[in-house]
Amino acid sequence: MKSKRGVTLITLIITIIILIILAGISISALVTGENGVISRTITAKNKTVHADAEERLEAEIVGCFDTTGEINLDKLNHNLLTDLEGKVEFKYENESESESESESDYTTLSDSNKITKIPVIIKYKSATVEVTEDFIS
Repeated sequence: MKSKRGVTLITLIITIIILIILAGISISALVTGENGVISRTITAKNKTVHADAEERLEAEIVGCFDTTGEINLDKLNHNLLTDLEGKVEFKYENESESESESESDYTTLSDSNKITKIPVIIKYKSATVEVTEDFIS
């Protein structure tokens, strides 16, 4: 009699099935979990968009200071309307005394609605910048 050595077909199939199950669990946890690749990517994208919006808004504001250190409101309005695509909104500091801030507190910047005084809070995309006389310092 010959003795047969080796792996039977059933053992091989069971091993493959177990490996597929383990791979599925691992991939699921890595990709879709709370700390998975997809959720970390979305968080990083949101932080990048916010930082970019804040940086662009601050750059436009800083570019509006004249040689005496005062903000040129005409230049500020022009820069915000022409250089920043999308909706720019503003409200004057202490304009609304309510505890919660709502979207209706802000006015959309346009040719007819311009910033006329400082201090003002300017909102662009997800960034909000408070502009006061000592904004640069």
